[in-house]
Amino acid sequence: MDTTSPAAVAEAFKAAAADMRKYAPPEIKDAAGTYADLIESIAKSAQGNTMDDAALQKALAAGMAGASSDIGKMAMWVGQNCQL
Repeated sequence: MDTTSPAAVAEAFKAAAADMRKYAPPEIKDAAGTYADLIESIAKSAQGNTMDDAALQKALAAGMAGASSDIGKMAMWVGQNCQL
C-alpha cells in the first residue's frame, strides 16, 4: 500500500476519523467528533491528489475554526491517558 500519496493519506485520515467517532470514551466523545471533523477536512484536501502546504494550511484553518477548546481537550486527555 502506498502511504505517501495524497490519496492514501486521505484514506488513512478518513479511517482514523471514523475510529475516533466509534471508540472515543464518553468523557471526550464530543471533542473527539470535533477532532475527527478536523482530520476529515485534511482528508478532503488530500483526496484530489493535490495536497501541498497551502492546501494543508487551508484545511487546518477551516477545521480548527472555533474548535480550539475541543482540540485542547483531546490533547489533554491523550496526554493523560495514552502512553505514547
